[in-house]
Amino acid sequence: MVFLGLSKEDKQNLQYEIIPEDTRLKLTRLLRNCTSDPESDIGIIRQNKAINIARSVLGLSTYVLESDDWGNYHPAENAWHNGELDLIMRRPKTAQLVETLADLIQNGVLNEKDINAILNEGDVSVLFKVDRADDNVESLTVEIKPIEELEEDLSSSASAHPNIRALVARMETALRNNDYPLVLHTSASIFETLAKIFFQSPVLDEKSLGSFFDKYRKESGLLTPIIDSIQNIFNDRSIEPLAGHGSRFESKINRDQAVTLCEMTKAFIKIERTLANPQSPSIK
Repeated sequence: MVFLGLSKEDKQNLQYEIIPEDTRLKLTRLLRNCTSDPESDIGIIRQNKAINIARSVLGLSTYVLESDDWGNYHPAENAWHNGELDLIMRRPKTAQLVETLADLIQNGVLNEKDINAILNEGDVSVLFKVDRADDNVESLTVEIKPIEELEEDLSSSASAHPNIRALVARMETALRNNDYPLVLHTSASIFETLAKIFFQSPVLDEKSLGSFFDKYRKESGLLTPIIDSIQNIFNDRSIEPLAGHGSRFESKINRDQAVTLCEMTKAFIKIERTLANPQSPSIK
């Protein structure tokens, strides 16, 4: 069956799935290679196809490529297409990027095996499955790893960058179970993970957020009240009973505080990820 888009449930599941910047860069390099050609005119036609597929997912106008009377293209056309091609993997939010990748596979621009390998390396819980006949895509499905599997990975993984979607699910489960110290603990873990994804530094991966928080404050772009709140949450994890360590005392966090913390954390995730991607769609 032809890919017609993600379901509402799929989009909901991907709400807190983060595709790291280095994963997006690898996808960009793959796309550059797959749309290139020794003949520049053929290359720009391939680029135009990929660009219009991506712009359609974002609701942007498509770009009609027109040659001169000799069938050649002005150098400005090549410059525009080169720049726009590099935005395809950077511009969309996660669900939009997944739909873009599916459409690129469906239309023969990219191969699902290459994409799956890159996404798997980036710990992204998305997998493309394709049935082919004579090199044509007969059906394409998008599989999103269930939260249960992500929770298992979260418990057993030594990765410096746990899946944010799994951490959000853990935080929401803690709230439902009235385990308010765990809400605080998981919120702090989310922010530490976000900071490490932001920097993509093997050196910082081995450190606590507290050791490089000033650097994060300076470079993240978050407003001062937000960054102050994140720092307070991270610090509170270390001193709140049962949040960061065992204690013979009861936690002082109540339900209202835990609900506020949970919802605030989810809002801050979206803000941070939006700031991390300065390329927002502009209608042309």
